Amino acid sequence: MDKDLLTIVILHKDRTSKLLKTLSYLERENCDHNIFISDGSIKKTEIDYKKLKLRIKHQYFGEDINLKIFMKKVFNTLKRIKTKYFLFLDEDDFIDLKFIENNLYILKKNKYVSIGGKILNFFDQESKSKISYISGSYNYEHKNKIKRLDKYFNNRQLLYYNIQNTRSLTTVFKKISSLKELSDPEFLEYLIDVLIISEGDILFIDKVFYYKRAPFQSSHNFNKRLLIDNIQKREWSSFYNDMLNLIFDRFDIKNEKDKEHYQNLFFGLFCNKLIYDMISRYNLNFKNVASYVKRYVVLNSDVKVLQTIYRNFKSLKYSLKFKKNINFLKKRIAKFY
Repeated sequence: MDKDLLTIVILHKDRTSKLLKTLSYLERENCDHNIFISDGSIKKTEIDYKKLKLRIKHQYFGEDINLKIFMKKVFNTLKRIKTKYFLFLDEDDFIDLKFIENNLYILKKNKYVSIGGKILNFFDQESKSKISYISGSYNYEHKNKIKRLDKYFNNRQLLYYNIQNTRSLTTVFKKISSLKELSDPEFLEYLIDVLIISEGDILFIDKVFYYKRAPFQSSHNFNKRLLIDNIQKREWSSFYNDMLNLIFDRFDIKNEKDKEHYQNLFFGLFCNKLIYDMISRYNLNFKNVASYVKRYVVLNSDVKVLQTIYRNFKSLKYSLKFKKNINFLKKRIAKFY
């Protein structure tokens, strides 16, 4: 495999110990890809990279004091990437490098702008961990970008951690960083997904390749009023309107009925994601949470999908064909967890 085909981009801010664990893992796995550490810490992180057998470039962009500056840092980072492809790696997560190697070949030979796999979410609780969710594997392929968008709304999955075409994603982040206001990371996650879809076809491989951690919280900390407020404030947000206009422009959506249709889909999808996060992080009952925000949930048709996710979370069951894949990955990272 061409060593200059892919760059692993680590967006770093102040969590040096976690960064070192991730780098140690990549070294142990004999990673020979370029690694670009995009530093947004309070002050530049000083690490002696000569001790690591890795191809690392570290650049300090100043402190990420808000979302707008962070997104500009991402855009400026991508402009400096020399390889045709890259992927984002959070500094406390882990990836299966064999998956990366295998699917770079697919990218080289095909038209895809992005290739991903299943993401394994783990929630930490009192130094114990449990699987909460394994993402799906739905392809978004069609010569018509509106058809790709419809597939995304029918089966939404996170695209941010895929192997990406550098040129296409640089275009995406250029458009996002040009927005006057960037104030909502939850909505921004969806905007990135949708704009990636506007760039071309996306392939998903039915295999776990990304091990992602998140803190688990007590149900006593759940505040239903806060949940409702978090949803309601997005209805009038100027940032939300700017994002929708950007989406309408990228997909050539001009008819007012079509705009209303996709606005409802976009907002409903977000509400269901927010509810799922509450369920998974706080171990809440689906019916109780959904009843708090019923009018928002019915905006979107994927309530049954959300209920399925919840049942999977409660039972903690997953396909046996992934069990070997998951256990292998867990063993590989155990030393660095």
